[in-house]
Amino acid sequence: MIAQLLDYGSWVAALSADDIEEIYSSRTSNGKNLADAFRDRFGTDLPETLNESHRLIVVAAELDAGSERIVDYLSTNYGVPINALFFRYFKDGSAEYIARSWLLDPVEVEGRTKWGTKRTQETWNGHDFYISFGEDEARTLEDARQYGFVSGGGGRRYSGPLNLLERGHRVFVNVPGKGYVGVGVVTESSQPVKDFIVDVDGTKKPILDAPIRAERMDRQVDDPDLSEYLVRVRWIKTLPVEKAYRETGFFGNQNIACRFRHRPTLEMLYRRFGVSEDPDEDATAVILEPTSVEEEAAAL
Repeated sequence: MIAQLLDYGSWVAALSADDIEEIYSSRTSNGKNLADAFRDRFGTDLPETLNESHRLIVVAAELDAGSERIVDYLSTNYGVPINALFFRYFKDGSAEYIARSWLLDPVEVEGRTKWGTKRTQETWNGHDFYISFGEDEARTLEDARQYGFVSGGGGRRYSGPLNLLERGHRVFVNVPGKGYVGVGVVTESSQPVKDFIVDVDGTKKPILDAPIRAERMDRQVDDPDLSEYLVRVRWIKTLPVEKAYRETGFFGNQNIACRFRHRPTLEMLYRRFGVSEDPDEDATAVILEPTSVEEEAAAL
């Protein structure tokens, strides 16, 4: 399917103004030329230059994981204007619904296309990671800020990437569709939610026994494949979601965690959140306090 879409794209890119006029004429019988029909429909003159850009959109009920990776790879690394649009059918009693969702944030895809295809993001600096934090019944941003974590779950596809995070790595957290809401430093690697210990008024207890806002953080808690997984983070700076930082062309990714290589986005995040490119130059980013019960005991 993706190969066929790219083939269509290569054909569209080569169309001249005369070709487009001919295609229009061959498919209509209203007696109008393209310029007149365009003016009647949109209330403005047909642009002098046609076919300056195009977008490639897959419309499907679902895509296999390989196709999703290819779409993300082409958009993220090469600025190809490609995306996938999903339509899903739901039924609730007598009511029927069709829901629409994008594979990649359309604003971010558009921005990456405008910024060009130079792969300035290729070299990873060895410490910065991108985190996609999608709020739902299993996780909320307020819980993450209060108890110091980032998380993912509902399948190994979502929780597995968290295993990339190690103590000392720095994370920039993006809420899809909203923007970046925080930067912090990893202090403990990924662990099942049922093993995650937090401090509540000076008492250590499992987070599932603590006051939390996520109503279903314990979803599939006994299934190691579907359980929520948490990575402990010491926040350097956070923003409320209504003040999330977002610019056209900012990096975004469907993966829960990935190495942050997109230099234009990183440089703007450094400035907005007041951190240095090198965490070693940022005192607040390298002080790793004991956070788990075992570490605190060892520190005594």
